[in-house]
Amino acid sequence: MALARLFATSRRRWLTVVLAGLVGLLIGGGYALGATPRYETSSSLFLSLDRGNTVSELAEGTNYTQDLAPSYARVATMPIVLEPVIEQLHLPMAASALARQVDVHLPPGGVVLQIRVSDTSPERAAAIANAIAAQLIATASTLSGKGGTNGKSGSDTAHLTLSLVSSAVAPDSPSSPNLPVDLAAGLVLAVTLVIGLIIGSELLSSAPVRDRQTAMRAGSATVLGAIVDDRKSRQRPLPVSTHPYLPRAEGFRMLLTGLQLVRSSREPLCMVITAATRGEGSTSTAANLAVAMCHTDQRVLLVDANLRHPGVAAVLGVDGQAGLSTVLTGQARWQDVVHPWETQIWGERRLSVLPAGPVPSNPSELLDSPAMRDLLAELRAAHDVILLDCPPLLPVADGSFLAAQADGALLVIDARRSRQRHVSDAVNRLRMARATVLGLVLNRAQEDSGNASAAPTPGTRLPRQVLHGNRG
Repeated sequence: MALARLFATSRRRWLTVVLAGLVGLLIGGGYALGATPRYETSSSLFLSLDRGNTVSELAEGTNYTQDLAPSYARVATMPIVLEPVIEQLHLPMAASALARQVDVHLPPGGVVLQIRVSDTSPERAAAIANAIAAQLIATASTLSGKGGTNGKSGSDTAHLTLSLVSSAVAPDSPSSPNLPVDLAAGLVLAVTLVIGLIIGSELLSSAPVRDRQTAMRAGSATVLGAIVDDRKSRQRPLPVSTHPYLPRAEGFRMLLTGLQLVRSSREPLCMVITAATRGEGSTSTAANLAVAMCHTDQRVLLVDANLRHPGVAAVLGVDGQAGLSTVLTGQARWQDVVHPWETQIWGERRLSVLPAGPVPSNPSELLDSPAMRDLLAELRAAHDVILLDCPPLLPVADGSFLAAQADGALLVIDARRSRQRHVSDAVNRLRMARATVLGLVLNRAQEDSGNASAAPTPGTRLPRQVLHGNRG
């Protein structure tokens, strides 16, 4: 699946790849037209022993020659050979510079040395190759020790000899630049580089959002709260009400504090809570935040605006047979389908809940209808805070419609499964709808030891300032 996604990404950006290929062709062609032509030619030498009468001697001589051949190949590029060549041809260079123009090729186990020379002049390249071959023959004669070896007389000694088997000739055409090769190289390098950058960008953007810094970088917005992970979250989905001493419950209260800091006025607040994709915890965040808000002496209404996959009624345990869809289709008034909900520990606080109701066949049209806008105006007049739990932004447009009608949006990010590119795309969806991004909520974050140690111990009633989201 990862390879298929990367291939699909490259295919979507085909125009970028094509443009990169054209640039590569231009670079390759420019290099070929602007580079100085160089000519390459070669001469060949054969290494052999001047003695060997029997099969055994010939075999030993062949092995001996093969062992020494690499040494003579190295000698060909040493000053002992190159300096006489420079003096003979009156070359304006040092032996080290000439050595960079010479390449001696010796096949594995072979006894034929091929002396390749590259130069800007075809005639000079041939002259250098032939001069090096002649000088190497003379040098080899000196190194082989014609006066004898191992104390034997010269008449009994076998000597290694070099014989010229192929002289260098001036080439008719340059070896470089090669226009077809340079064009192909430029094309391949440019396309490979661009595809590599595309894949690298895709891999980076597909990385999970692990912490606050990554979330802020991906969403270009402030992280207002981090809700720590709880392995028993399915058994206790409303920790703000049922387990107020858990670090997860404290995270929702800290989120409330962050919202109070970014809230510019005390006018009725209508806020959308959504996510990039399904399963990131927007419903749980909306429900727990609503419970925390109802302890701040505000009239709070939680609306399940997810008309495709409603979840608020199940989390809070209220009747969801009638709700938002019923109101928008004109079958009931909102006052008749709103349910009061009391917290389990702080019973004197009540939360108003408007469930989604029956799943309609046209949820997008209902949420972007004049009836929805009129309903929000009525709800603002009757409540201090309205929280809208919305569908995810990337699969459907419902959340964008509602965010444009609300005062702002909270984007919930799952620290374990959300991808950076999804977060970035979701924020872009909100901004394209001209919605205000109030901030990000990092759900299922790694537990912070400082927050955990600061949580009250069981049996202690939470102070009022904590219930209001202030820890000062």
